[in-house]
Formats: sequence, structure tokens, C-alpha cells
Amino acid sequence: MQFLDNKWTRIYYQLIDRARSRSPEREHELHHVIPVSFYRTNRRGSTGWLAGDPDSADNLVSVTVREHRLLHLLLTRMCVGEARAKMCLAAKMMLDQKTDPARRGSKSRVYEEIRLEANRSVGNRHRGKRRTPEDIERQRQSRIRTGANQFSEEHRAKIAEAARRKIKSPEEIAKFKATMQARQHRRSAEATAKMLETRRLKGPEWAEAVKAKWRESRRKSLLARAVKTPLEHELAAEQKPR
Repeated sequence: MQFLDNKWTRIYYQLIDRARSRSPEREHELHHVIPVSFYRTNRRGSTGWLAGDPDSADNLVSVTVREHRLLHLLLTRMCVGEARAKMCLAAKMMLDQKTDPARRGSKSRVYEEIRLEANRSVGNRHRGKRRTPEDIERQRQSRIRTGANQFSEEHRAKIAEAARRKIKSPEEIAKFKATMQARQHRRSAEATAKMLETRRLKGPEWAEAVKAKWRESRRKSLLARAVKTPLEHELAAEQKPR
């Protein structure tokens, strides 16, 4: 089994079985049951650990756009280690899409968790590595193929003009430094003395009240984390009979 034995995996395969039991429609999308990035050889160039063909018929299923998004969210809860890093990155790319509202966005807490995990995995993968000329050329070809960073001549001219306007003279730089130094909020001796006097006048009861208020706020925050996450609510709603 390629996934953890937990409730998310069981829900995942329930959705897969439901999708396979119906006829595919034109607006449906193809989903790989075992992700492409898990295979050693695949068309996307990433190296995994499984042998076989990721595009085989038994590994493909036709799902709706909403199901496709939900399946990728589930995959982030079904793996650990490198597999989870791959799934978080795939889910982040799907949630970041701007062209299709049905595939964009999610609950803020779920999206934050996935995005941070994906960013950490990318950083760990490339930290301390130097890009070879082959890597640079492959990335350049990928940008050309996908249309990324392809600006028109008019847009390039606007960028160049904006960059020229940002160049400041030595006099402007000196004036800016003097302004920033004048704006530094340094507590004066009078302000410090005033704060100490306020604490003395309010007494220890006031300090204890502040600490109690902080403890209560912390307790509520921990309780809020203990309830169901937005993803769990979403999955529960998905399982309700219609």
C-alpha cells in the first residue's frame, strides 16, 4: 500500500470507487490514483520510487473538478516524508490556479498548512545546490513553453522606465537616511519613568489581571485548534447522503 492506513485514505478510495461507478462526462478531468511523481520514469521528469506506467488504465479515473481538488487535498493527509512534500506541492499548484474559480482557493487554515509545507520542501530540496547549465537551460525552456515571464515590448519598456525612476542621487539618499533616523522611535528617559510610575500606581493586582487575561486568551486559542479543521468539515459534508 502506497498510503497511510487512516481515515483520509479510506475516504480517498471511497471517492475513487464512486467516480469509477459512473460514466465519464466531457467536463470531467483525469486523476492519477497513484500520483505520477511516485513513479521512477514519467513524462514530467521527476524521479520517484515505483516501477510501472503511471498512465495505465487502472491508474486513471475520471472525476469532477471539485472532486479533483478534494482528492489532492486528501493526498496531503495520506503520506509522510518525501511523498507528503510532493503532494503538498501538487495541491499548492492546483489551489494557486487563477484561471478556474472552481479549482482556486480553499479554507485559509488548510491552504496555509499546504503552502508552508510545500515551500519548506522546495527549500530543503534546493538548499546548498548550484544550478548546472543544463538546469538553467531546462528552466528557460519550461518558461518559454508555459509562457511564464513572457512580457510584451511595451511592458518591458514600462519596467525599464520604472527602474530608472527608482535610481536616486546621493543627495536624495542622504536626505532619506536623515528622515529615517529622525523617525526612529526611541523611548526617552521621561517615557520610561512614566511607565514605571504607572505600574507602581496600579499595583500587583493589575499585573495579575493582565496575566489572567493572557492565560484565558491562550486557552481559547488552544481549544479552537482542538475542534474540527475546515478540511474535516469539508470532508464530512462530502460524505453526507444527498
